[in-house]
Amino acid sequence: MTFGCSLAEGLFSLQFANPDFMQPISDMVDEVIQNCPIDVRRPLYKNIVLSGSSTMFCDFGRKLQRDLKRMVDARLKLSEVLSGGRIKPKPIEVHVISNHMQRYAVCFVDPCWHLR
Repeated sequence: MTFGCSLAEGLFSLQFANPDFMQPISDMVDEVIQNCPIDVRRPLYKNIVLSGSSTMFCDFGRKLQRDLKRMVDARLKLSEVLSGGRIKPKPIEVHVISNHMQRYAVCFVDPCWHLR
């Protein structure tokens, strides 16, 4: 695991995080989407776009997508169980989009930034 990977773990694993902020980033994204109107949730889950800052840590997008997919699938399974199997929810596609160049982003640093 590289240094960048271990830094990103704080956003997913709360034992590394500030005790004042105890909600993982994947839970926050899911909560925001769930608070949107029902007819736009599927397109939102399908088009989560990462841009800059801490999203550039290695595997951030993959971890976020994995966690969101687990939450969505668990919610659909619960709906099916609560309906006694009468309702079979249509699967929801979760897709996190990140720039393929993001893995090199930590290298795109101006070495003279501190002189400005």
